[in-house]
Amino acid sequence: MSNSDTIVRLLARSGATSVANLPSLGLSRTGLYRALEQLLDQGRIVRVRRGVYQLAEARDAGDTWVQVMHRYPKGVLCLLSALAFHEITTQSPSAVWLALPKSAWRKPEGYPPGSNFVRFPTAPNNMGASMTTKFVINLMGETSAL
Repeated sequence: MSNSDTIVRLLARSGATSVANLPSLGLSRTGLYRALEQLLDQGRIVRVRRGVYQLAEARDAGDTWVQVMHRYPKGVLCLLSALAFHEITTQSPSAVWLALPKSAWRKPEGYPPGSNFVRFPTAPNNMGASMTTKFVINLMGETSAL
């Protein structure tokens, strides 16, 4: 089995993964980056953001949520985003709403594009939020299989 096939199998299991998780496959650094470049050129995988990849056919409306959850692992989807995530609304949110603890680090306003933040004095996941792997990324930002 080629390096490319090994990476595709891992992405099929985990959905989205970072380059930091790929050395566990036992590939050399040059072999890993060569295989990633080959898969990108073939269109079999896509770069979600710097260092994070997923299968091309896995891209859907949840991609923005995946990007935001990777960038803010302590965040919890809230408001209209949470309703859309759990499929209990007919509206499609124009932005990702994310609840963050007051002390959490965050990038400047509007980054990533299409994201809004709500600050809470305590961690949002201490307020009854549950973890899910519906879009392969749980609320702690770790990748896992469906």
